[in-house]
Amino acid sequence: MNNIEIMPVISYIGKIGYAYCKRKQVDHKEFIWHYNNREYSSYWQKFPFRFIIECRQPQVAIEEIFYVFNKIKNIEPDKFHEFHKGNPYYFLGLAYFQIRDYESAVYFINAAVKEDLELKPPNNPSPATWFIELNSWSKRQAGRDLVKQASHEMRGLVRSYNIIILKEGKKNTFSMKLLRDKMLRKAISIANPKYQTIATALISYVLEFNIRFNAIKILDSLESIEPFALHLLKGCVLLESILKENPRLNHRIKSTDDLNKWVINKSSDLGISKNLKMKTKNLQSVIDDIPKGRLTLEDSFSLSCRIRNTISHSLEWKISISEINYRKLYEAIGISCLHAINCLYTGER
Repeated sequence: MNNIEIMPVISYIGKIGYAYCKRKQVDHKEFIWHYNNREYSSYWQKFPFRFIIECRQPQVAIEEIFYVFNKIKNIEPDKFHEFHKGNPYYFLGLAYFQIRDYESAVYFINAAVKEDLELKPPNNPSPATWFIELNSWSKRQAGRDLVKQASHEMRGLVRSYNIIILKEGKKNTFSMKLLRDKMLRKAISIANPKYQTIATALISYVLEFNIRFNAIKILDSLESIEPFALHLLKGCVLLESILKENPRLNHRIKSTDDLNKWVINKSSDLGISKNLKMKTKNLQSVIDDIPKGRLTLEDSFSLSCRIRNTISHSLEWKISISEINYRKLYEAIGISCLHAINCLYTGER
């Protein structure tokens, strides 16, 4: 039996398994006892959220979690808001990742981290904080396979970045360890909530790439550029956020200034020219200007700025793009993000 034949069987088994798993009803007295005794974790473990996720039934998991939330909220609205919800938020994040709703996934993973940081000491990790750290070593997390996938994709981006760094004779090569030290671990500190969105958006950006890339490979033409353009635009906004939130702030530049001004302002720290090509007629002209060979750092920042300047104003273009060029645009933005983190962020927590 090949993989195509096996997948429906696995899906069917998951549904049958859930059918035999009786829905746990919300009991008022039980909820109040757990609330009064601050036994949050044991309360949520009574529900089959993890089981449903591991059966690869994300839509069922989403419906089940919101069903429980609404039941509790109707009974005790004030206590519901006070009750620690890191566990179900984490499973909502995983479920939304599985159905490829990356914005919702990032939102709930961030919410889970915030809840966990408020409840636990900094040295007590949780599955949500492991996710942001891209830590796939612990077997306790239901999202371990997703973290492995994200780590694999991020390592590929780091390798592409290091090839450019070495080719240009620079010494500040990068690594997953440095990414964790300079950004990801900062995002799981209660003192740095602004970094949580940056970290999860970076992970979301690399996870989304394969979905878009595989679609381009099989499509004869792009009837709508929206999903591809928005993926790249999110990467450009991510780059802008990394530059704006960096510890080496220059107060001569305003937080409302655009990506072009931030790249020019930080060009010395980034080791790139201030005279990059940043203006363009339309998205197709950006695609047509993609270098045939390997990208340079200046190519990467130039392409990122030009993509930001075109897509943020209009999606009304008919474009032609190969999978190779889509990969290059993805890498240009991702490499620019990694370089900004490498140059502008310290390894201190």
